[in-house]
Amino acid sequence: MVEKVSGTGTPPGASAPAAAKTYTVKKGDTLSDIARAHRISLPELIRANPQIKDPDVIEIGQKIHLPEPGVYTVQKGDTLSRIAKRHGVSLDALIRANPQIKNPDLIYPNQRIRIPFAEIDRSAMKRADVFERVNRPNVFARRLRMPTKQAPPPPTDEQIRRQAIQDLSAAAARQGKALTAAERNELQRRLNALRGDQLRNEVKFLRDHVQNSPNADRAIRTYLQLKQMQDLHPNRITNDIVHTLT
Repeated sequence: MVEKVSGTGTPPGASAPAAAKTYTVKKGDTLSDIARAHRISLPELIRANPQIKDPDVIEIGQKIHLPEPGVYTVQKGDTLSRIAKRHGVSLDALIRANPQIKNPDLIYPNQRIRIPFAEIDRSAMKRADVFERVNRPNVFARRLRMPTKQAPPPPTDEQIRRQAIQDLSAAAARQGKALTAAERNELQRRLNALRGDQLRNEVKFLRDHVQNSPNADRAIRTYLQLKQMQDLHPNRITNDIVHTLT
């Protein structure tokens, strides 16, 4: 079926517009949500609100004019099949809901088309959503002042140290001999001396090395021994050498 829009003015069978209603925008609303809730097409809602300069941005408390629900005004270039697809209804259902249209291949600009929302099923509405996403992606992509889920704050240095001590001690106990209280205190003292990225890098090295070592307890004890030697000979034993020999 080849459909086209032609002609101007009011077509035969056009009905008078119903009295306009308004809706007050609430937190989390978008124009697409408002249109769907009131059974109005998104393009129709946008056309009824020329005061909205950017359809992707509406304000809480803003008044939205609601055109007559279940009615779509034909625009230049429209076809019944395109209108049906946009609203998530079948073409046959749309034709049945508009007996005033004598020739489904011929519709007119400004002609008012009834949308049979009772015919819409979940799969059809999903297809309609996809259609609108393609045509107006920003309307679906942006939410009005919705509280975004905040990412958890990065762990503090103290939290990193505490978790590292727990994880390394547990690894040593699983793969060999548990660390003594003195060894745990020495590891704690070493990590206390580090801050920020230096601390994070050192903990990452220890975690990776212990994870890849067949004897976690031995790896940790070797690390502590080399650190003690580094204290005695800082010019001869660098941190790189400690990491290489651990």
